[in-house]
Amino acid sequence: MPLAERRREAAAGPLDLSKREQSVLLGLIGSLLDVETPADFERWSAYPLQELLPHAMMICGVAEIKPKQINIRKVIVRDWSLEYLEANKQRDGSFYSPIMARWNERHAPQLYVPAHDGVTTAEHRRWREVFQDYGLKNIAAHGVHDVAGSVTSYFNFSGLPVRLDARVAGVLELLTPHMHLALTRALSNVPTMPTAEASAAIVLTPREYDVLHWMLEGKTNWEIAQISGRSEHTIKHQVERILVKLDASNRAQAVAKAISLGLIH
Repeated sequence: MPLAERRREAAAGPLDLSKREQSVLLGLIGSLLDVETPADFERWSAYPLQELLPHAMMICGVAEIKPKQINIRKVIVRDWSLEYLEANKQRDGSFYSPIMARWNERHAPQLYVPAHDGVTTAEHRRWREVFQDYGLKNIAAHGVHDVAGSVTSYFNFSGLPVRLDARVAGVLELLTPHMHLALTRALSNVPTMPTAEASAAIVLTPREYDVLHWMLEGKTNWEIAQISGRSEHTIKHQVERILVKLDASNRAQAVAKAISLGLIH
C-alpha cells in the first residue's frame, strides 16, 4: 500500500480545527522553539500540549527500528515508568512493541485501545498484560524516520481522556515534525542507553528485586503474581529477565548468584 494511502487510512477525514484550536496549534509549534533540554520537553508536554492533546503519560525518544527489532537509544519520560521498557525487553536486549512495529510498517499515527486489540500471538498477549500492569489505558503514537530510514524519533502519549479518532491522528501528523526538531535539541547531551549486547549489565528494576525476593522464598510464578497483583505472564517474563541479567540457567542458580553479589539476603 502506498504511503499516502496508509496515512489516509490512519487519519481518514479532514482535520476540522476551530479558529481557536488553530491558534493553539500555532502557539504550540512556536513554543517548541524554546525547548532546549529534556526538562523543557517534559514541561511542554505537561502544560501547553494538554490543551490540544490531553494525556496523562508521555514517553518519547530515539530508537533504531527494524521489522523484528527495536533498540531504544535515548528517552524522555513524564509519569511513564521506565520499568515498562525493562519489562518489554526480549532476550537479545531489544524492545518489543507492536505499536512501534506497526508504525514502522505504515509510517502513520497509531491509535491503540486494548478493547479493540486483535491479539494473535503469545508475545503480543504478554505485551498487553505488561501494558495494563503499568496503568496504561490507550496510546496515541507517531514518529519521524531519519533520511537513512533506520533511526527514528518516536512519541507515545497514554491516558488520553478523549476518543482516539481522526482528529487525534491529525493533530499528531501536524505536531510530530516540530516535536522531532525539539526532541533532537533536547536529547543532544543525553547519554545513549546500553546496546543489546550490554543490556545484561543493567541493574535490576525495583519490580525485579521484588520478584527475586519471592524467588528466594521459593514462591512459584503463580504465587508471586497473586502476592504482587500482577499477571502470571508478567512475572514469568520478569523471572526470565532476571535469569538473563544474572547469567543463570535456572531459578536456584539465579538466587545463589544474587546472594553472592549481595543483591538479596
